[in-house]
Amino acid sequence: ALTGPIARGDGATVRRNLEALDGAGRPELAAIYRSFLDAARVAAAEAAA
Repeated sequence: ALTGPIARGDGATVRRNLEALDGAGRPELAAIYRSFLDAARVAAAEAAA
């Protein structure tokens, strides 16, 4: 089950998380997090259909 700031729609926390990952010099982790965001968007769209 999807939980956390993505599931809650907490955009401010999601942005801070991405900024922290980008600032940590770990672009691969930020890319994974963005992939989670994309997957959550797809799941939400499918659930709404």
